Formats: sequence, structure tokens, C-alpha cells
Amino acid sequence: DKAVRGMHYFDRVLQMQPYVAGDTFSMADIAVIGGMIFSTLVKLSVPSECAALHEWYNRMQARPSVQQWKAMVDAERLQRKV
Repeated sequence: DKAVRGMHYFDRVLQMQPYVAGDTFSMADIAVIGGMIFSTLVKLSVPSECAALHEWYNRMQARPSVQQWKAMVDAERLQRKV
């Protein structure tokens, strides 16, 4: 419940600005990306009505550091299956 409330909060923030703390990418975005990654790992979906949060997370997934994380997770999953 607390995580979903947080998602709604950040959705409202991101409706008013492109990044969590304003007009530029910052440590605040990195912290929220960490939470989003964790929610993915525990299979907690972002509510569909959080359109701004979804759009922001899609933009963040294009960042090289996030792509690197996804590649590491995919490699780990493949290794577990072997």
C-alpha cells in the first residue's frame, strides 16, 4: 500500500515537471529509479492511472545506466536457468 501511494505521489510530481526534482535529471531520479527497479523485481506493477510515472520510467529506461542494469538482470536470470 505504501509503495503504491508513493507511485501516485511521484505521478503527481511528474505531471508538473519532467524530472523528480525539477527540470534536470538528478539524484532524486536515481533514487526513484531504484524504487521502480525494486518494484519490478517484486512484481509490483505501477497503477495504469499513473501515466506521468509510466512516461518518465520509459524515458529513464533509455538511459545507458538503466539499460546496463537490465542487461545484468537478464544475464543473471539466464544463468539461473542453466
